[in-house]
Amino acid sequence: MKLSHLALLLPLLASSCVTAFPSWSDAPNDSESLAAAARILEQSVAAQGDLYAALEEITVAYEGEWGSIVPALQSVLSDVEYRQTSRERFVLATDRMEQTHTGPSGTKEVVRTPEGIQVSYNGVPSSDPEVLASAALVADLYSMFLTGPTFVQRRQNSLRLASPAKLRDRTHHLVMAHLSPGFGLAEEDVVVLWIDAETFRLNRVHFTMRGLKSTRSANVDVTFDRFREVGGFRFPTDFVERVRFPVPTTAHEWYATELEVQRTMRP
Repeated sequence: MKLSHLALLLPLLASSCVTAFPSWSDAPNDSESLAAAARILEQSVAAQGDLYAALEEITVAYEGEWGSIVPALQSVLSDVEYRQTSRERFVLATDRMEQTHTGPSGTKEVVRTPEGIQVSYNGVPSSDPEVLASAALVADLYSMFLTGPTFVQRRQNSLRLASPAKLRDRTHHLVMAHLSPGFGLAEEDVVVLWIDAETFRLNRVHFTMRGLKSTRSANVDVTFDRFREVGGFRFPTDFVERVRFPVPTTAHEWYATELEVQRTMRP
């Protein structure tokens, strides 16, 4: 780590508390708790709407701002010279995410499918392993941010229920989901869904990022706000990403400027 980066981190480490990631092994795994976790996740899917069953694709445009710490420590992952605005098309039937990012240095295009990842900068393909792994991680996470509980329900292979917690003075269920595969090129990850105990709306995701060697021990959360109904489904349009470990800091804030859905023609 560069000395200049360390100087930026010291005040944060001295003044910020680290939010602990719930322990999978400490969460109850009796049949009643497991059934409750599955039921709460199903209610959250119903609260948003079963996107994969009803929609062919979602298109969205984003704008946002980066904090100062994460781009300094994770330059390839944040890629701020290209990731200032973004247009994304998510084809749900095939889990295909297409992203076109733009920034001061030009255009970055990403195509993420279950079979792999393609990245190009200003029309030139990249074969850099870190670039590809970072882009795959970002594409999968943004798919989850957009489709929320439905994405997790499809990818999870086991659930657990952590102790409830407060967010914006409202009680939330904390449903832990073990994902396999994980985000990006990770074999596995864990995500904690903060689901409102009354509305069953998903308001926060707290997750591991094991798809990169440099983020393997990190955990991050994204809080959702300003929900909007489009085509009969509820989507968040404001997002705040915070690193919780190892360096507590706000990483990225962004919002949707366009959001459209296309209903499926499948039976």
